[in-house]
Amino acid sequence: MASVAAAVAVVATIAVVAVAVVKMRDDPGPAPTVAATTTAGASPSLSPVPTTGLGQVTLPGTTATLVESPADRVRLTTYMLRDPKTQSWVYYARDSLSGNFVKHPDVWEAVLSPDGRYLATRGKQYVGGYDTVDITDKVTGEKFSIRTSRQPLSAYVQAWSRDGNRLLLNVGNSAGKEWQSTGFAVVDVATRRANVASLREGSLRGVRYGFDDRDTGVVALSNTAKQQALRFFDADGTRVRRVPNVGAAIADALFSPTGQKFVTNCPGLVSGNHCVYDTATGAELTRFESPCSGLATWYDDAHVVCWTNPGGGRYEIHVIDFRGAPVRTLLTVPTGGENMDVIFSHPRR
Repeated sequence: MASVAAAVAVVATIAVVAVAVVKMRDDPGPAPTVAATTTAGASPSLSPVPTTGLGQVTLPGTTATLVESPADRVRLTTYMLRDPKTQSWVYYARDSLSGNFVKHPDVWEAVLSPDGRYLATRGKQYVGGYDTVDITDKVTGEKFSIRTSRQPLSAYVQAWSRDGNRLLLNVGNSAGKEWQSTGFAVVDVATRRANVASLREGSLRGVRYGFDDRDTGVVALSNTAKQQALRFFDADGTRVRRVPNVGAAIADALFSPTGQKFVTNCPGLVSGNHCVYDTATGAELTRFESPCSGLATWYDDAHVVCWTNPGGGRYEIHVIDFRGAPVRTLLTVPTGGENMDVIFSHPRR
């Protein structure tokens, strides 16, 4: 079995490493990241964000404290730590939505599904000439492997679908210090098959993918381009829609829990300038400034989530309202936040 280290080394050394991970600041230096996935059928939550009765969890291997409530709309399901010397990442996936975090040092990625049922891991070797993803059913304990891209292409874990039944992979290879995508693959857990879609598109260098607002297609977007078009594709890779003139965003955590809205940096501007759009029409609904030091994802349809950098090496993740005001702290990282990435999911309710 040939090693895939050379093919995916770039993924492990820059902040677009695997799954739902993105650079959260606009400078070229390292920065912490946050991303979220949602579940199908979620309804907007207009109830207050919980600020009392909060529990605290110290994350293994870090100085970070997770602050959470059973009533939260999001749940931390996976986090990643980068060795500052080797620049390699290690994944810590939660054993369940409320369980302990387990270290997975021997795989490229390990990501828990939004419903907490499945764990997706990707090994560091080609198997029979293919990159593969392993799926573990946390309920039954069954584990099975699914072939994805053919060598020398790799397919890293990008995001789970909202219902936790499908997995989206970013297919491509390293191109200098960037990832050169050739398309995406969708893994169906029930059929145990992967459908690989090669895109006949330009501007796929550094592109990320996410499931669309209906969870049936795929969107493509850059997390660094300050002005770009949001592209929609069907599951076979045919482009079906284009929304021009949006800013940088996290493709795999782009849409609000209902799918009715999406958020990017305002076109041409840097982090801390948020534009919220109507998904159906692409029209801008509102824009606001915030203390965010990186790109925003969603808490519910009325609040976003982002990293802030208060200074002194301290990083925090906050829930932010549409006035730009912090409402609640989700995570505090006194030290080492520049070498940490996180994935928040929206559990089914």
